[in-house]
Amino acid sequence: MKTASTTMKTLTTEFNPKTPYIYSMKKLILLTIAIILTTALNAQKRIQPIWQEDFESGAMPTGWSEKVGGAPFGWQFTENSGSLYWIIPAHTHYACINEDLFADADLSDVWLISSTIDLSEATSPLSLGMEHFPNPANQTAKFTIKISTDNGNNWVNLASVDPKTTWTFEEFDISKYAGEAEVKIAFHFNDGGKWEFGWAIDDVQIYHTLDHDMKVTKIYPEYYAAGKKLTPSVDIVNMASKPETNSFKVTLSNGKDYNEEVTINTTLQPSEKKTIYFPEWNTKAGNYKMNAKIEFSQDQDLTNNTLEKKLQIEELTYSQGAFALDATSQVYNKLSLENGTMSVITTTYKAPFQTSEEFNGDFIYRLHDERSICLVLPDGSVKNTTYITGIPSNGIPTSLAWDWDKKVMYLAYATLDAVTHFGTLDLSKFHFTEIGSGTSEVVLIAMDMANDGFLYGPATNTEKLYKINPETAEITEVGTLGEGIDIEFGQDVSFDRQTNKLYTITSGSVNGLGTYDLATGKYSEIFSYGGLMQVSTIVIISDESTTLAPTISKNDNTSVSPNPTTGIISINLTGKYNLQVIDLTGRVILDTKINNSTNIDLSNQKNGIYFVKLSNEKETVTHKIIKN
Repeated sequence: MKTASTTMKTLTTEFNPKTPYIYSMKKLILLTIAIILTTALNAQKRIQPIWQEDFESGAMPTGWSEKVGGAPFGWQFTENSGSLYWIIPAHTHYACINEDLFADADLSDVWLISSTIDLSEATSPLSLGMEHFPNPANQTAKFTIKISTDNGNNWVNLASVDPKTTWTFEEFDISKYAGEAEVKIAFHFNDGGKWEFGWAIDDVQIYHTLDHDMKVTKIYPEYYAAGKKLTPSVDIVNMASKPETNSFKVTLSNGKDYNEEVTINTTLQPSEKKTIYFPEWNTKAGNYKMNAKIEFSQDQDLTNNTLEKKLQIEELTYSQGAFALDATSQVYNKLSLENGTMSVITTTYKAPFQTSEEFNGDFIYRLHDERSICLVLPDGSVKNTTYITGIPSNGIPTSLAWDWDKKVMYLAYATLDAVTHFGTLDLSKFHFTEIGSGTSEVVLIAMDMANDGFLYGPATNTEKLYKINPETAEITEVGTLGEGIDIEFGQDVSFDRQTNKLYTITSGSVNGLGTYDLATGKYSEIFSYGGLMQVSTIVIISDESTTLAPTISKNDNTSVSPNPTTGIISINLTGKYNLQVIDLTGRVILDTKINNSTNIDLSNQKNGIYFVKLSNEKETVTHKIIKN
């Protein structure tokens, strides 16, 4: 949700990814770097298609036609019909209707109609398969496949297709039309009265499907860090015309020290995908060839049962400091939190739009508006782009936040009705599990976890800071961001656990590096950029992941209060203990012996996290405290 809009102050009841108040792709400052996307499912090889069209002529195919209604343009047949805001991944020639190429127009009744198809000798089962990329911007567009059995005089709906985030293969059952001699297929686009993107279509085929056909389509990941625990996965798809209820054996090997086998018992509907997760692998540096194979005794096509992919594993070290992605210039920067200066690390990509970054001690994770996530390496390059499951198609991810104590990644997304949803993200399977949701009255654009165990973030429609309970998703107002703060552009936040400060780079009427006060919500500026620079992500890497502080533990015999504290701490216990106070770097700032309850004074210590360690011959107990 960190995207530009010059009219973001208008509060509506609909969350729209291209119009006010959060995400206006049409008004984004021009971005310049190419998208990195991959094809979800390649076009499937079928034996002797009955009919097919690949659009390789680069023109309207013979016998095909179009109806464009009130539109000033029609379908294109090209290898590149992408535009400034709708980036279409590289592909062979395809048919495309792209409203974004020609600005807002009336594309409410646009048709692409096939030539006449003779299915008089075809038998069941029969399928229509195609690669396509239906992609709305405002989520109002409708993509419909229609079919006619009287040469186009009358039409019925065959399928309404859901939006996709890249090229995707889909298959539709047309068995009941076997025996018909005058069949036509039509692709109908309706922009719903708003400025939308469009529909790209390729490799349309009609064929007899097999009764049993399983395919390996993906091995994940392509990159990882040495010395970390990796949960690799393999995607399989049922390519047959019937549901497959059976036992499947899937193997994954790196040709060296990782050879695993997983047997699953499941039912897969036609075209349904399933991700198989394999046992953890303690990785070592090297370049590997990962080989996946599915074994299924009834499979009628063995050519698609194996897949080989390269996996690079290397030593990975992140430097401490802050990093920021400038969406205006599309560059990734090292950021000084003292004076706001930025030094370029690398250029980055135009789309998908980057909404948040978070560091969990192993990797920087970057979130995108179209429900994908990737790793950001120390040189600013990205790896392992994959899609998050558990977020609905009308959900736009906005924020990531890592809980260092619980080792949990939190994620927030907003739906088109401007409701923010909170939950956790499994970093091994990239599945979102919802905890709760707010209301359209508060539209959070960013959040991060603070030392007190709560999430904090600003809302674009109220110009206030809010506190979120990660266990219940309850949202509590903290306070107004301050006079003159008008969030017109999206932005990120990042919490520094050592200084106890929530940093941001505001975009809008106030454009600068600053902090939000967790007690009042007020914004305090460190440096003004004095322009319209939009920084969509900011992440701070401190030595938290390598801290020498002890593991937190508690029991019923000791307690420490208040927590948080401004200085004086009461330690309640019975008996003799050795008392140590340790900071995040592992430095012991107090070491003494106590007998029963006592008070200690941290007033002269800087704000941040401290550990009170109590030990005797029977036990060692550690309490984490926060000094504000």
